[in-house]
Amino acid sequence: MTLRVSAGCVVFATLSKTLVESQGKVEEEKVDEVVFEKGAADPVITVEELKKHNSESSLWVVYDGEVYDLTNFIKQHPGGREAILSAGSQDLGRLWALYPVHFQKASTLETLQRHRIGRLEDLSDSQRRIRIKEAGDTAMQKASSRASRKTWSLVAVGFTGPIWSIFRVFLRLIGFVPFLGPRLVDTFCYYLLPVSLPGYGMSSPLELNDGETKTKKRVAVVGGGISGVACAYTLQRAGYDVVVFEARDCLGGNAQVGKFTTRSGGDVKQDLSVLYWCREYYRNYCCFLEQLGIKPARVHVPYVLRTNRFGREQYYTPPGTELFQKIEDGEGVYSLHKKFKEDFNRFDRLIHFCRIVSAFFSDDSRSFYKNSGFFARFNPLNFISNRTLMRWYGISDEFYTTIFKNFHGFQFSTLELEDIPSVALPILDDIVPLTRSRTHESWSVGNSQEVFTKATESCDVRLSCRVLAVRLENRQHIVITEKERTPDQIAIQSKDDIVEERFDRVVFAVSNPHAVSNILRCGGHIGLYESILLDAVDTHDMMSRVDWKDWLISPYHQDVSCVAEKYRDILLSDAAFLVDHDVNGGEMLEDGTRRENVEYHHILGSWSPSIRAAGAQGEPMFMSQCLHEYRDLDINLVNGVFSAPRAHPDLSFRNMAITQMMHLIQGRHGIYYCSNWTAPGNGHDLSFLSGVAVATEIGASYPFPHDKESERDWKMMRKFMGFD
Repeated sequence: MTLRVSAGCVVFATLSKTLVESQGKVEEEKVDEVVFEKGAADPVITVEELKKHNSESSLWVVYDGEVYDLTNFIKQHPGGREAILSAGSQDLGRLWALYPVHFQKASTLETLQRHRIGRLEDLSDSQRRIRIKEAGDTAMQKASSRASRKTWSLVAVGFTGPIWSIFRVFLRLIGFVPFLGPRLVDTFCYYLLPVSLPGYGMSSPLELNDGETKTKKRVAVVGGGISGVACAYTLQRAGYDVVVFEARDCLGGNAQVGKFTTRSGGDVKQDLSVLYWCREYYRNYCCFLEQLGIKPARVHVPYVLRTNRFGREQYYTPPGTELFQKIEDGEGVYSLHKKFKEDFNRFDRLIHFCRIVSAFFSDDSRSFYKNSGFFARFNPLNFISNRTLMRWYGISDEFYTTIFKNFHGFQFSTLELEDIPSVALPILDDIVPLTRSRTHESWSVGNSQEVFTKATESCDVRLSCRVLAVRLENRQHIVITEKERTPDQIAIQSKDDIVEERFDRVVFAVSNPHAVSNILRCGGHIGLYESILLDAVDTHDMMSRVDWKDWLISPYHQDVSCVAEKYRDILLSDAAFLVDHDVNGGEMLEDGTRRENVEYHHILGSWSPSIRAAGAQGEPMFMSQCLHEYRDLDINLVNGVFSAPRAHPDLSFRNMAITQMMHLIQGRHGIYYCSNWTAPGNGHDLSFLSGVAVATEIGASYPFPHDKESERDWKMMRKFMGFD
């Protein structure tokens, strides 16, 4: 195929757009327009009419018996289009109970009130529940349909992506032409090219200072989680003027902190996530802590599994601790360790096999990133799911569904583990071994907030500052934010309520790519490929998933009833996590049976250095996830709720394909992306290093050159993200 610089590219871009739009076109039902006359009585809307309006062309919702038309608010929704489309025809009260962020600002209801169009017909409570449930079922079907269309769009990008890569090589050759070549390619990339070309069109390294005014070049980092803070820290060390925008009232992202009360009446602050890590895998993060002067503690964090699958209450914990011996002595002939002895042995042999294969295609080092090399991509374990490989090894279904899936569900914030590639198994076994115990590192006396505070001391941090839009103007970005106000103030009313600032580069370090898509869309600054890739990322709490709501609300509390009486005292003193598997604990199914459910209880009072330092070791302090339907915690013992909506991307083949396509848009018009959905997987070091990789692509130096293994991980991350 011959591609000409101008006409050929324009034609190709047009064909690409036509192909993608035809595959991803929204086939909406035509809905008769409902017109309400001014001055008429308050319109009464039937549930049947409500159910017709659940698409992007017409989106109605219910809240407290009132009906609202949110069609014009779709592209402004802070959580992205998919989240609000999934609410179509549904009761927002039920959904907001799962997304409590909506109740944190009075402006939410004020914004909703502007879109009121009437009230829902009067129905009995039972009738309303049934009819609204029907609307919810329809919304889930629509969500699945949208997910399917997004897959076809990704297929189109997959076909066109390699052609763009070849075309970029052609443009680089033109850039070598003296005088005219670089300027021609730069102009073409800025105005016409729908993908990025590193080195041209605002994708080139950013100078520290303006050549004329000598002022520092400015970089906006949107998002104050670990990836955003890592990027800001690296850029600030290099000398850039960095501003961090965070919509919440504190930095940290998923690293949230809760407060517990001790029996003596004192308070202790404790991390609720990012509780421990392994130094051999979290090399860059450990270098970061050392540079900040933060010394971690060595801890044991043993897991305990409880199940009733086999007609009685049974327990398992990995060998190698005193806790193991106590449970084995108590279980006797009912020991799960003895019941699945052959499966455990086969599992160890499987892990050994995976290590040999992975070492052949890469090396035998302990690293998240070693499989990003060219040769490593041909590793057959990338294409064989863990479930398939376990079957080949003769590992029983009972072992997989009772032990493996439940034990490791917490690591991935989902029980849908079957499709995770087998290449991940040795890494998983190193970090949280199933058949042995190990030590980890965790915070010493203190918590993760110290990291975020120290890392951003020299940055301009804007808390409670939501970015509304990003607009491109004269090779600079106009970042539009809300003017600072108290939570009880009303939403934006006029241009006087917003602030516009100019920046030379923008980095989106936001865990929800759908929100990024809406920010760019509001600024009229989103291209075809940005729209497809950002909107296509799947997260654990999307309605197209069976378990979409299981991980949304996680209370942190001091109600000891979450731990069964058997071994309760032992678990409170020696265990770090309780995996509670109940074969009849999930939601009721149509056939009258219940779906299996697994609760995850963080037993923080047994091992946390901060709690031990407060003299409260062994006291009931928990953070619970995936609670059973019948689990009633004492509200007086619930201290708060941990919630991280749209924070965990699926570890699926689809999302991994998206990470490999992100190089097409990284740096286009000076906009970059870093977070867990741009990395090889979920994890603090993975997110952290994605931020460092973006900062070094903008122009900063790598901050830990003294540690060669860490530097090697950074180089492999850059390759994974398409920067090298």
